[in-house]
Amino acid sequence: MGRKYTWTNNHVYSKIDRAIVNGEWMTTMPTLQVRVMEPYFSDHSPLSIQFGRRTDNGGKPFRFLNCLADDGRFISLIKQCWCKEENLSSMGSIWAKLKEVKKALKTLNTQHYMGVDKKLKYLRDQLKEVQEKMDTNLRQHELIEEEKKLKNQIEKWDYIEES
Repeated sequence: MGRKYTWTNNHVYSKIDRAIVNGEWMTTMPTLQVRVMEPYFSDHSPLSIQFGRRTDNGGKPFRFLNCLADDGRFISLIKQCWCKEENLSSMGSIWAKLKEVKKALKTLNTQHYMGVDKKLKYLRDQLKEVQEKMDTNLRQHELIEEEKKLKNQIEKWDYIEES
């Protein structure tokens, strides 16, 4: 992008300068541009490589959350996915099983751990209400138990959110 020529002697204009990248750059940073800048005091134009973000709208990358490993269903899900018979080569079989594990863990995450931030906000609001009632209410024992219960739930969901 930019100027059409990278070198000139004021009579001849040529595109002799190049920016070189390797294959790893091309795969990890597929949207890059070489900008030919103004030469100012030189007869060569400097080149600037600009990196962009991927624009493909592929799915989100899989992120393993530690709270999934603590879930009671985790081991049985892994065993269920891993014990499936595949009629593929050994590496193809491993790849297919890993895809099944990913799918199962995404489902578990979506069904049981989605919206943790909203659950935490709701629990914190409930705790605040209980603590405000404790200042004015005579039934302290019930409120103390409710407060303990809410604090335990908040602690559990805080752990999940941090995982």
